[in-house]
Amino acid sequence: MDILRYALCELGRRKARTIINILGYSLAVTSMIVLVGILLASKEGSTKILDHTGTHFVVFSPANMASCGPCQAIMNEQMKSEGFVAFGMLVNLMPHEFVDKIKELSTVAAAAPYLQYRFRDPNDGYLFTVGGFNPNDSMVVGTTCCAAADIVKGGFLAEDDGRGKVLLEQAYAQLRQIDVGDTIFIAGKEFSVHGIINPGIRPAKSDVYMLYEDAEGLVNSQFPEFSLEGQANLILVEVGQSSRQDEAIRAVKSLYPDLVISSYACYKPAAKANRISAISITLLVVAIGIFTILLAMMSQLTTMVERRRELGILKTIGFSNSRIMGQVMLESILQAAVGAVIAMLLVLLVVPTLLMKPLAAMEISVRWELWLLISGLAVVLSLFGGLAAGIIPAFWAGYKRPSTLLRCF
Repeated sequence: MDILRYALCELGRRKARTIINILGYSLAVTSMIVLVGILLASKEGSTKILDHTGTHFVVFSPANMASCGPCQAIMNEQMKSEGFVAFGMLVNLMPHEFVDKIKELSTVAAAAPYLQYRFRDPNDGYLFTVGGFNPNDSMVVGTTCCAAADIVKGGFLAEDDGRGKVLLEQAYAQLRQIDVGDTIFIAGKEFSVHGIINPGIRPAKSDVYMLYEDAEGLVNSQFPEFSLEGQANLILVEVGQSSRQDEAIRAVKSLYPDLVISSYACYKPAAKANRISAISITLLVVAIGIFTILLAMMSQLTTMVERRRELGILKTIGFSNSRIMGQVMLESILQAAVGAVIAMLLVLLVVPTLLMKPLAAMEISVRWELWLLISGLAVVLSLFGGLAAGIIPAFWAGYKRPSTLLRCF
């Protein structure tokens, strides 16, 4: 208790310097909390986007006539332009068991079968593609095929009310002069146009979209000798995070080495941006911490030089080196603690209120538990900073000989 009393007494004797040191810690800790808080809140918002940027790919198998009965059936002179296609090439059918195995991978968030078939209009010979999907697989369908947000006219397909209805890609609808409410015929079957859609650039883009069951029945009618039940020619895959997409692709390839995987490369810069953001926050915290420690250390060293004669007298009357070092370090820690507490109270009571509207305008949410956590960590770091700032001055004071400290210079 004596060392604490002496430390408090010494801090009280030099009020101006003590206040300056405390304010220095307060400013550094406040800056750290505010900057890190804003960066983390911003990163949280951007991560939600970057983590799901380009996190999808499609899986298919180029046509091998020996292994695909329906594929072999269409390869004749009359129907050589029709068939199961992906990216304009003929591809094989794959069992739905492939989808189930891909879903089990830890890196995969969702996977779904997709049936894409290229038809020829018997009236004018125009080639167009039909894509069959399940609207319940919205997570993966929305990023690789089409989504309700892509509708430009009409409505999207629903699992419980979509049979016999189709969506037309906007360019295809304009080219063929078809509108919502019109009726079209595909392979002799009648469908009602429920919506016009513009999904942009998607790996499983088609001219006509319909429910998977409708597409399956439509294609089955072309091959009565074969059954398409439980088979698809593409697998749509959504990855959990952009940073794990390469891992997910390798995992799928390890299951089925002969499959071809097609993906957009935008997940790579997205993952890189996330890493850069995390590194920037870490470097910022380290820089602020180092600056604060150096500033406090210089202040403490200046104080030790001013108190050199007092320290020399204390050593002469019997104060041990360890006691003097302990008092100097305690003074540094006390100043850091008071400055950190003031900064934490200031941040928790004032800063979030001031930043609420600007952050909301940037669509960045303010979570109180995040600010509280950052404030608590900043206080702990400040205490360690006070300890680090006091070490060198403490050693300077503790290991100087009394004669050196008492000498005038």
